Amino acid sequence: MTQQQTIKAIETFYNGHRFRSRVEARWAVFFDNAGIQYSYEYEGFDLNGIWYLPDFQFRYMCGCHVYVEIKGQLPTAEEERKALRVCVADRHTVCILCGDVWPDRYVGFAYIPISLEPEKLNGFLAYLDSMEGLKWKSPTEAILLEGEGKDAIPLFMANVEIGFMCVNTAFVSCPKCNAVFLENVKEMDCGCSVEPCLTSPLLRSAYVSARSARFEHGEKP
Repeated sequence: MTQQQTIKAIETFYNGHRFRSRVEARWAVFFDNAGIQYSYEYEGFDLNGIWYLPDFQFRYMCGCHVYVEIKGQLPTAEEERKALRVCVADRHTVCILCGDVWPDRYVGFAYIPISLEPEKLNGFLAYLDSMEGLKWKSPTEAILLEGEGKDAIPLFMANVEIGFMCVNTAFVSCPKCNAVFLENVKEMDCGCSVEPCLTSPLLRSAYVSARSARFEHGEKP
């Protein structure tokens, strides 16, 4: 009987950090070239005996921060539960990026905490009621799907009992100030009140730098 081999990611050194995989290192190259400040494995969480250490933390002058988890493929149900528990318990956004560092080669989604204070919650419920196509799976859980049947893709979901919503996200660029941020994540929004772009010279340059970085034997690019 053949024993199944475990494929181990190559640890990669870049910019003073030893990343656990090349895909993490490539995303770090992207962040640097896009002007996004980050800390690597900055803070861990004890989730009732289960240790969870997000890959990246983006910090901002306002005191807000966002956790970003990198996955080579779609996360497992357990990995999603960990991200959700940190979002709800720590009251900060947790984003998961899955796939290669290139437009249309990765998917991203963000768990965002919502306030359960009556005044703010009522405003959020009114916002949900205004969303075309939104369906309530239960009195406290809503979902918005694209497509039908088995091919349906969730674009948005919210649970007003637990206190979170989950939205699709991707990196965009502001045409006014050139800031790069994750779409639908308000902590990262530059505040310019203009429609962000999925493509820009800065974004393309950051993607190209990340994809073309050479890591020989797991070391520097």
